[in-house]
Amino acid sequence: PLAYAAASVALLAAVVARQFGRTAGTLAGVVFAATPIVSKVALEMGIDVPEFLFVLAAVAFLQRAYEDGNVRAIVLAGLMAGLATQARPTGMTLLPIVVGLFVLSRRSHWIVPFIAAAALPSVVEAITYAATAGDPLLGWKLSLAHTRIPSSELLPTVNPAHSPLFNPEYIGGWRRPMDIEVHWL
Repeated sequence: PLAYAAASVALLAAVVARQFGRTAGTLAGVVFAATPIVSKVALEMGIDVPEFLFVLAAVAFLQRAYEDGNVRAIVLAGLMAGLATQARPTGMTLLPIVVGLFVLSRRSHWIVPFIAAAALPSVVEAITYAATAGDPLLGWKLSLAHTRIPSSELLPTVNPAHSPLFNPEYIGGWRRPMDIEVHWL
């Protein structure tokens, strides 16, 4: 956990510095490292920071692609987005944002290599689950079924029999860390 947290702080600083200068990057890294969400989870097992690290890595490769038009950087950005999705399915929210960015910046030719690379970790997972468990979608089924496990983090008024996908009851029913009421995205 500490390695992911330290790498996230360093990568955030680098991404911001590349876009806005060294001072802004340093400030972003220091402020991010000092926030309770980072300092609290830096020594705890969890998926938030690894997912964030992969998202930041995707952004860093996208920055490189926009600087020099390097298709290899697009593929690496897609791979990092795919790893963010494998870390936690909420990482998938990066995909439509990046595709929209490509369309708006008239780089639609980057969509296919980006999406293909982003799909690669899920394809490998599906092949692995098909070979070992006979069900290529087992990982996703288990992930979606996690809301059926009783949790003190989910308000007791939420019905676990309903699907968690796009369900306002679930989205609004998770307890907010440190009572900070912001949208999860």
